[in-house]
This record gives sequence, C-alpha cells and structure tokens, in this order.
Amino acid sequence: PPRSTLFPYTTLFRSRPPGYARTRENFRGRTGLTFDALAPVEAAANLTFSLLFHGQRAARLIEQNARAGDAPSLDAVIEAILRATWDAPRRTGLQGEAQRVIDYSALHHLMGLAADTQTTAQARATAMATLDRLSRKWKEQATADPAFRAQIHYGVELIAKFRDNPKDFSPRPALEP
Repeated sequence: PPRSTLFPYTTLFRSRPPGYARTRENFRGRTGLTFDALAPVEAAANLTFSLLFHGQRAARLIEQNARAGDAPSLDAVIEAILRATWDAPRRTGLQGEAQRVIDYSALHHLMGLAADTQTTAQARATAMATLDRLSRKWKEQATADPAFRAQIHYGVELIAKFRDNPKDFSPRPALEP
C-alpha cells in the first residue's frame, strides 16, 4: 500500500518550525525536534494496557472467574493480549516498528502487574508465571527476522532484570496522549 495509507497522520503532522514552542496540541515524542510517528502509537498502547493490566481489574477478573467459571480469567485475558501483540504475525516497515512499540508496552505493563504490591498475590503470581513462560519460549524461539530477533533478546533481558529484583522495576515513563 502507498505510504500515506499505512500511517496517514504522518503526512498531516510536520515538525515545528524553529522558534515555535511545543504546545499541548503536539504529541510528545522520542525523536527530538521531528514528529515522532510512533509516539501516538505508544501513547495509545500505554493508555490501553494501563487499563487492561490494572491491579484491581486483575483481582476482579480472578474473583469473577472463581465465582462463575464462564467469566474470563486473568490468564485468558493475558493470553488474548499476547496473541494480539507478541504472537501476532510480524509486519515490516513502519507498521513493524509500531507493532514492536505495542509489544514492549504490553510487556512493561505485564511486569508492572507482577510488581504491583497493591493487588492480590494471585494476580501477581499469574503475571509472574506468564513472564517466566514468555522468557523460556523466547529463549527457544528462532526467527530469521533480525528486528524480531533483537526484540525477543531484549524482552528476555528485561524479564531477567525484572526477576533479579522486581522491587527495582520502574515502568518506562509513558508518553502522554
């Protein structure tokens, strides 16, 4: 598809001219002066995953599933998120970079749930068990795509650092929408 149909907003948002300050109408980004096309993706992913991996919500999912077995479990919700992110078919180009931004956001929020001392032990245990399973899976996973190979390697390293000292975990500062 033409570039403009992949991320149509990239043709609409341009860099601020020198001397013009950023305002609340501008997306914050990680690329300095230029428009960061992945910043809106990251902001939306962080907003979404902060709600899906919220400790109180996770505790409610566990309780509701215990009361009514047909209610979705925390495991099922996490697995659905991972199928839609890390396990989804890999894309290339800017879509691939957006996919990686979303994947990392999901991983960081999953680690945040595992470290959340304000939620139930079972919610933390479920998140931790998922992180362990992901790390084992990724260590064994072979891929020809160098970008995905690097992503998996970094994911394994993030989980290992988290496992070594979960109290030191601090989520990456989220970009504001």
